Amino acid sequence: MCVSAHPDVTVVCGRLEVDPEDRRQHTAINPCLIVEVLSPSTEDYDRGEKLDHYKQIDSLQEIVLVAHDEPNVEVIRRVEETWEHVTYRPGAAELPSLGSSLPLDEVYRDPLEGG
Repeated sequence: MCVSAHPDVTVVCGRLEVDPEDRRQHTAINPCLIVEVLSPSTEDYDRGEKLDHYKQIDSLQEIVLVAHDEPNVEVIRRVEETWEHVTYRPGAAELPSLGSSLPLDEVYRDPLEGG
């Protein structure tokens, strides 16, 4: 299923398939993971209508919502025919679709502080 919204990050596992109606070929139709960075102006849309659209993508296994103002990462993952919602703060967000984890201290590290 094609979604007209574009996520902040799209991860495709396997061969990339693009929307044939997208002349610029920028719309992946087979993501396994999508990341949205929440902001005050888009958070309601990202958590509502946009999230509902994403959940209709057959290949999608996980949706990651990253808070912009505090170390808080939410992972919404497909578990058989339903979706499970897990919040991580602090620690590392587990991403089974990638066989990996996302350390929150790295996500929220201030590059100006070094380290």
